[in-house]
Amino acid sequence: MPSSCSRLCAAFSIALLFLALSPRLALAAGDASYANQRYGFSLSWPAGDYAVREADNGDGITVTDGQGLELRAWGSNSPGVLNESFSDVLKAQKQAFSKVTYKAVKASEGWFVLSGIRDGRIAWVKAFCGAETLYAVDVSYPAKAKARYDKLVGTVNKTFAPPRGWR
Repeated sequence: MPSSCSRLCAAFSIALLFLALSPRLALAAGDASYANQRYGFSLSWPAGDYAVREADNGDGITVTDGQGLELRAWGSNSPGVLNESFSDVLKAQKQAFSKVTYKAVKASEGWFVLSGIRDGRIAWVKAFCGAETLYAVDVSYPAKAKARYDKLVGTVNKTFAPPRGWR
């Protein structure tokens, strides 16, 4: 029987696959915000030339720039469906990193941030994990492009928010 962490990693992988295979959304020039209709989370990122795709099932988006940036944001009912705790979600995400260089955890508020190296790339993850719903954003890019994407990560960190009353 798969472990809780294995099931959660599988759920994250499935969510990322749906996001990657979704049709492209047309964004107006300079429009760099997204509000998810299905799960109610929102985020913004600096204006630029991005391809933005929304998942067919409406659970989130994938943003790329053709230069190595991958930003994925989604909502999921996985914690409630899989009986995963906040600790389970955090542990599964930490295990995906080969090296964690930054960690902020506010379990009492239901969120965490991780940054470091994953699959040879810089990765940054922020998640809000409630009893029934998970809201997550995952940004990754080549290490050589760190300076280029620091501002983007900062903007996403400040603006990524679950819906009001999510807990």
